[in-house]
Amino acid sequence: MREACRRYGTVHILVNNASLLGPRQLLLDYPLSVWEQVIRVNLTAQFLVTREALGVMIPQRDGSIINISSGVGRTGKARWGAYAVSKFGMEGLTQVLADEVKEHQIRVNAVNPGGTRTEMRALAYPEEDPLTLPAPDDVVGVFLYLASPDSEGVTGKSFDAREWLKGSRPKV
Repeated sequence: MREACRRYGTVHILVNNASLLGPRQLLLDYPLSVWEQVIRVNLTAQFLVTREALGVMIPQRDGSIINISSGVGRTGKARWGAYAVSKFGMEGLTQVLADEVKEHQIRVNAVNPGGTRTEMRALAYPEEDPLTLPAPDDVVGVFLYLASPDSEGVTGKSFDAREWLKGSRPKV
């Protein structure tokens, strides 16, 4: 955060996008060390980065925090393990933080990018043809909206990037 502020003067936008998939297996068989690593990267690290960003955003009374979620972070599915639990955690972090920092004019929202042509998606679904999925650049519309002044007052919400692909902005 110090480097970003040194280089750019301040921070107005934070996208929490770091993530590990972890093994696709039953929780009963899930290795504790892997569970801890996935939760640490997908939730704890993002909490820590967010806390640092808030140290910059609160005094300037401006900012947008965008947390990356997942469909399995909204509806639990077998064999998604710590990844799904961490994404449920990001949804919760989004709601709690949005309520806590709204008085500072800081927006906190979550985005589910949906199935996207990424290396992580290929690991999760090796049999899927990646060319049937949108590229990451195709789902940026919702991120641009949430990073812009157009989303002023929109906080604590969860968005699906695929809705933006259809050319319609979902109601908030």
